[in-house]
This record gives sequence, C-alpha cells and structure tokens, in this order.
Amino acid sequence: RRAIVKLGGSTAHAAEMKSWIAALAGSRLPIVIVPGGGLFADHVRETQTRMDFSDTAAHAMAILAMEQFGHVILDRDERLTPARSLDEIGRALEAGKVPVWLPSSLALPALDVPASWDITSDSLAAWLAGKLGANALLLIK
Repeated sequence: RRAIVKLGGSTAHAAEMKSWIAALAGSRLPIVIVPGGGLFADHVRETQTRMDFSDTAAHAMAILAMEQFGHVILDRDERLTPARSLDEIGRALEAGKVPVWLPSSLALPALDVPASWDITSDSLAAWLAGKLGANALLLIK
C-alpha cells in the first residue's frame, strides 16, 4: 500500500509546516511527498503577465516551482530523499525512506500532462498516484 501526500506550497509560512514535515518524514507507511508550487508558482504567474510568455513555458516553470519547494522540504529533514523517477521512488520506498518527488523529469515529457495552467500540483499528485497505483491521495493545504 502506498499513499501520495501533497504538501501545498501555501504551508510554507504556516507554523504547522515543521510539524507536518516531521510527521511525514517519520512515517512508517510507504508515502511519497509531492510539493506544491506555492510562492514560486505565484511568481511564475506574475512574471508571465509582465513578460508575456506562453503557457507552455509557464507550465514548465510551474513544475520547476514545485521542485524549488521540494528542495525546501528536503532541507527541513534529513530522513527525506529526492526522487525524480518512478524507479527512484520505488527504490526509496523499498529502502524505507520517504521520497520527495521532484517532478520535472517525469511530468514535463509526459504526453498525458498538457502544458496548461489547468494542470496543478494537486492534479500532478493525482497523476503520480495513478502511475504508482497508490491507495490514497492526501492533500495538505
């Protein structure tokens, strides 16, 4: 049994963020953390308006924004490990580690992930849950 836990970027400034990360990092259940884009994705939205670049470029940048928040999460607890592919996620889980998904390598080339603002970190978490055959998807916002 596997679960995907999406940790929203909106939690970045919440007092509970430290507690959430500690609880997730200490999980004995096989979970994968999916970071939201948060402030990093908000900056992409604002910059797209000012610089007038395509939704395709903005989509790529928003996915990279998720990775930026992922690195913030990884920095908070040494029990967490980065994972960029399904194989890396599987190896981390088999080793009893808690992977934090850094989505660009898997999501950007995926033909079933359209380059659109309609694709959110929540929908990418659900997409990953399907790819991994996860039994649960939890959203922390």
